[in-house]
Amino acid sequence: MLKFATVREHLTWIVTDATRRCIVARRLDGIEWEHSTSKAYMFAGSQGNHLIGGHEAESAMFVLLVEGTPDLLAAFQAITSARVHAKEFRAVCMPAASGRLTQEDCALLKRAKLVCIIRHRDAAGEAGARRWNSTLHERCVRNVICDLKTNAKDLNDFVQRPQFDAQAFVAAVRTATCEKWGER
Repeated sequence: MLKFATVREHLTWIVTDATRRCIVARRLDGIEWEHSTSKAYMFAGSQGNHLIGGHEAESAMFVLLVEGTPDLLAAFQAITSARVHAKEFRAVCMPAASGRLTQEDCALLKRAKLVCIIRHRDAAGEAGARRWNSTLHERCVRNVICDLKTNAKDLNDFVQRPQFDAQAFVAAVRTATCEKWGER
């Protein structure tokens, strides 16, 4: 899911999945692309509504649904640091908060014991998380919107904190309930 390449004369890290329906590049220097006001560059022909990693997560017990490729890497960092098996935990990402889950996405996630939506702490992230929650709920996919209960704006910021405890994070997801996370 993670690759490196030169794109538009810049060294980049790229996130995609086996389907290659969506390919998102970010510059290694962290600077926005010259042709846009975004740090993310979606390759031509990419489907912005594609749930990156959906097929790979089909058999996982717990799925972390995040917004954006930096949070996808942060989710994998948390999973790897906690040393849990890929059959138990997987991470998927919607490239942007405006993305919509499809019927196919919901079918892929339905086997999970729980889909934990890790929202961004901004208006777009909140709206996206609520829309994904509603779509999953309508298709009978058990899910919760997870509040990290910190002032971190997203999972990437949360995981980078020195006091981040991957084992505690994974334990919280394993025992997640609607009441615990404060969302349905």
